[in-house]
Amino acid sequence: MAVTGRARALYQRIADDLRAQITDGSLQPGDRLPTEAEIAARWETTRSTAVQGLKLLVNEGLIVSERPRGYFVRSRQPMVYRPQAEFHKRPLSPEMDQFITQMAEEGREASQHIEVQVEAPPRKIRERLQLGDDELVVVRKRVRYIDGVPYNSNDSYFPLALVQGSAIMHPADIARGANAVMSELGHEQVRALDEFHIRM
Repeated sequence: MAVTGRARALYQRIADDLRAQITDGSLQPGDRLPTEAEIAARWETTRSTAVQGLKLLVNEGLIVSERPRGYFVRSRQPMVYRPQAEFHKRPLSPEMDQFITQMAEEGREASQHIEVQVEAPPRKIRERLQLGDDELVVVRKRVRYIDGVPYNSNDSYFPLALVQGSAIMHPADIARGANAVMSELGHEQVRALDEFHIRM
């Protein structure tokens, strides 16, 4: 015997319909969606219900609101970045690290904001870096942008005792890379371990 769940709310069905049109290509990147009033009229509901449905898609990153022009299907330009290229011999510019250089070569505008803090490490970081209970770390907190849109954030932890007084302590791009700085300090990277924890 089939068991049916509760009917989805109207604003969810509005979002489902628009999402399906985006998925099947009926609505292309950059296309303007119907107005709030047009959606409300089509579904015989209120504008506030139409807005609820549109907000779902905004939160999912499928559409963007460009008031007062309306809602548009979000244009996505894939980005491929190969961090291992940092280890290749290459001309260096003091203004551009590997990430910014690669994006510029692809015609994209890339930038990043960096903060540096000295702090007591969380337990997991202390264990990974094999630090004593009283040892501090330097954290480089970086947010990267492509074409003005934030796409990535990452925090890098270094034992304070190893990097004190080095370029890693400064909140600026390191054109030659933090790995090169560590190598200059006598701590060359010999391996890397990537762990991925997936969540919605």
